[in-house]
Amino acid sequence: MTRTKALSAAAAAALAGMLLLVGCGIKPTGVIDSGDAATVQVPGATSGPVLYFVSPEGSRLAPYPLLAGVDSSQLLTALLAGPTNTAREAGITTALPTPAELNPDQLAVEYSPTDGVTARFPFAVGRLSELARRQVVCTLAFAVVPGTISPVTVTGTDTSLGPAQCDLKG
Repeated sequence: MTRTKALSAAAAAALAGMLLLVGCGIKPTGVIDSGDAATVQVPGATSGPVLYFVSPEGSRLAPYPLLAGVDSSQLLTALLAGPTNTAREAGITTALPTPAELNPDQLAVEYSPTDGVTARFPFAVGRLSELARRQVVCTLAFAVVPGTISPVTVTGTDTSLGPAQCDLKG
């Protein structure tokens, strides 16, 4: 019996080795494109405006919902103030300048059904990065007229940029 057990064990080991060499029978394939990344519904986005800051990797916009209703000028003030301490600890930043002293009365948001939204800043906007402009455009595009997406023009002491549409994929 010992010899039979030894032969059985050797046969089982040989069979297991062959199975490992054969694999599971699935042939390797190349990369299969499955489309764009999934989109996410931001909690609270329907109950209040959303600020857009810069995500931790630094190349995309990150939504930051505000639960309290604010008017458009207050929205710009909050955007220029930058992310909260908690958001900063999570790696959220801003590409917008944070003025040392900002008088909210110097900020203005106007809406025209034909021209869309115009955001007026008391500083030069011509040298703002593309990411900074997108922060302003995406924050205001959805907030000024709820239920619509408006084109946004960013105006400063030096120039006007736009009108532009919000591009969250950028």
